[in-house]
Amino acid sequence: MKGCKCTCRLSVIAMALAIGLASGLWMAFFAWSAYWTGHGVAMVAQWGEIYQGYSATVKGGWMGLAWGFADGFIFGLVFTCLYNLFLCCCKSLCKSDDASCEPRKAGRK
Repeated sequence: MKGCKCTCRLSVIAMALAIGLASGLWMAFFAWSAYWTGHGVAMVAQWGEIYQGYSATVKGGWMGLAWGFADGFIFGLVFTCLYNLFLCCCKSLCKSDDASCEPRKAGRK
């Protein structure tokens, strides 16, 4: 990707942090919701077989927050890197100037 002058690239770290935080909060909320309401306990227990320490408890919710953040962060890194790579590949195949995401200047059609 060296020398690639693609527009509309995503920030890899920002996207990884955003997806990681959203994923972690979702897993924590799901565990705490199962703990307080009793609904979804079986699903949380099933996920607990994959994610060590994840359970329908308050402590399990914190573990879910950590596991969810780690999983989401890694997924965000991979997804954003692939997005930026494909953006450069697709832009190099396109021959028109209209393929850029840059705003048009006044007077240009």
